[in-house]
Amino acid sequence: MLEGPIFTAPLNSGISGDDPLGTAPVNERLYNAVFPGINNFVRYVRVYSAMCWVVYQVEKYLESKGAKLTKAEATQLARNAYEKVQLVLIWVNKHKNYMNLAGSQRIFPQGNVKVELVFDHFSNSTVSLFDAGTYGPSLTSGLGFLERRSNGTFGCTEAGKGLAMAFDEHAHSFAKYKWLADVTRLTTTRNEVFQLEELFDLGGATSAEQQAFLGKFFPAGAMPVEQFDRYRWFAIHLVLRALDAASKSTVGKARNGFVDEQTVRIAMATARAPGGEPFSIKGVETLQSWWMVLQLRQLHRLAIDTLFTVVETWLAEERDPDNNNSINEIVEIIGRSCEPELENPFLAKVSKLHAHFRKIQGDEPTLYAAASVHQEVKEADAFGLINDLLACSYEFSEEGGNAAVVLAYKALVFCALEASNLLGNPLCERTLRTADTDMTSMIAMTHAVKKFAELSPATFMGYIVKNWVILRHFQIASSRAQTTGDGKNRFRFVIGDRGLERYSPAIGINSPSFAQDKLEHILFLCWQSGLLEERQEGKEHWYRLSGAGRARVKEL
Repeated sequence: MLEGPIFTAPLNSGISGDDPLGTAPVNERLYNAVFPGINNFVRYVRVYSAMCWVVYQVEKYLESKGAKLTKAEATQLARNAYEKVQLVLIWVNKHKNYMNLAGSQRIFPQGNVKVELVFDHFSNSTVSLFDAGTYGPSLTSGLGFLERRSNGTFGCTEAGKGLAMAFDEHAHSFAKYKWLADVTRLTTTRNEVFQLEELFDLGGATSAEQQAFLGKFFPAGAMPVEQFDRYRWFAIHLVLRALDAASKSTVGKARNGFVDEQTVRIAMATARAPGGEPFSIKGVETLQSWWMVLQLRQLHRLAIDTLFTVVETWLAEERDPDNNNSINEIVEIIGRSCEPELENPFLAKVSKLHAHFRKIQGDEPTLYAAASVHQEVKEADAFGLINDLLACSYEFSEEGGNAAVVLAYKALVFCALEASNLLGNPLCERTLRTADTDMTSMIAMTHAVKKFAELSPATFMGYIVKNWVILRHFQIASSRAQTTGDGKNRFRFVIGDRGLERYSPAIGINSPSFAQDKLEHILFLCWQSGLLEERQEGKEHWYRLSGAGRARVKEL
């Protein structure tokens, strides 16, 4: 760890990038390992099938007539066809408020005028369903329905052809099929487009589409050959088991077997249904251990990033022009800010809170398990701590207290104890020692808590704020600036004339990062694939196993 800030050449006045403490890569590696091939955007089976279908139509056309075209003409034809089908899909769905609909900001004609369906005619948006931030990675290397070809074009794999044919089977019944399938015809009207609304509706998929999609997403029978496909296969089995167990619990029975995403997430981490009843993780032990570590790492990262936001908040609020904001003075102030807000029994030394959490854990192997059995004890619940941190204020009280610092303190001591617990599980230990190797790792936090056990919480938090937040930010920002060499500024605060200062007071304070773990998208795709039944209440989705889902639970 750095002993002080380091300096680089002057940079642009703006601030580039997020993740100011470099804590994201560990979390991303973990949730990408659990659910490979899926990102936090993909959601609809029909997008997969429609994109495979138009790629297949282009391939067939070029096989029969491509010899008459130049390479440039063939490339333009493919791009136009891709854009045509995407625009139809977006146009007929944008009024339905479906989430994660790339290109829904495009403005389409209200009248029944002729329009050519190419992106250039809808220039307010250039986003494509093949982009890296949308379905592109999942369609290609992720699930393997498409292969990338030259100049931004694609070809179908055998799995992609199967999904394309499933869409084609449904599409044949529509009067506008010939126009849609003709990759050279791009002009249409609003009325003609909406004759295809049912075909492109994203609210479901035909049985043929579901089966073709499942063939890559979650194939039935024997486990997949490819490593990442196996990881996803085991992970989805864990999801289905957790959902099944939760549905049979008192909580699930009260809602006719339907449970929400968070209930499934917790059950996956604890291997217990709500109320504490264990369920079998035989065959999925490795993936379940990854999930346990990931959820704890989510809390760990959020607590550290919260302290970064507190530092920025203090710098933004500090107004005394005569005050020299030395790093040591700042960390002392922020460290002490936990004292007015922290309960009296825990003020003396760090070991007091650690012992309190240990007492709550009792005879259970982990705090995860204790929280599932004793649901009334919210203070030792990782997911409750996450919710509290996401909802807290970063402002300082008149007495100098800061509730966010107290929550971060409790979260970090909690993580240290739970990481120690997980080190007793060989599978979790392997993950902690190989995946979480950052200088701000959870194992490093166990050492820090042990080192400061007999010192005050204020001293401990001062150390964390100085070394894991302020100096860590200087290290990460300077490293990125030197590595990229693009002249962009990554520093959110720097050493100025008055000590530590925000780099640009005009720019908003950084919010703590909390990247979702993809479970929402896995559950939604499982429902779209026919493995789950779904009920929506407001913005919340609730799920239970379908008959097909119950059959899949039994295969492992």
